[in-house]
Amino acid sequence: MLSRTRHAIRFGLHQLTITLGIALFPIILAARQAGIPIPIAISRLVRATGAASDAAK
Repeated sequence: MLSRTRHAIRFGLHQLTITLGIALFPIILAARQAGIPIPIAISRLVRATGAASDAAK
């Protein structure tokens, strides 16, 4: 039971990071066009949560 809960939480976090990446993409592009450097590591977060989700399977 605890394993299923952990898996669901990891999957939810993975989906959340993907959603954040998609939602923030236009904002990051606009900021870069304006010359504002934004050190965002959303791709690293997506990869990390994806790996954790895959490892839980």
